[in-house]
Amino acid sequence: MVAELVKNGDLPVPAAEVLETTPQAVSAWLQGRRPPTSKALFAIGQGFGIDPTRLANEDTQTLLPVFGDQDRYAETEARLKKQLRSIKAVR
Repeated sequence: MVAELVKNGDLPVPAAEVLETTPQAVSAWLQGRRPPTSKALFAIGQGFGIDPTRLANEDTQTLLPVFGDQDRYAETEARLKKQLRSIKAVR
């Protein structure tokens, strides 16, 4: 799901919905124009099953094995799909 969203260029909108922020904020993070707020880091950490403190303090190279873990990835995919379904159900 995450890979499909990135490939299709649709990541900012569903990510913003799940993280309770704006698509513009997500785009700014992805383009390196602005870092996520601490609230956003916490939400990202929860959504992706990664300690938000690590997200804030460790470099990308150190975190790559965590992001690449297949079990964590599968759990994240399921969690994000469930969150998006919940958001759509509320509308």
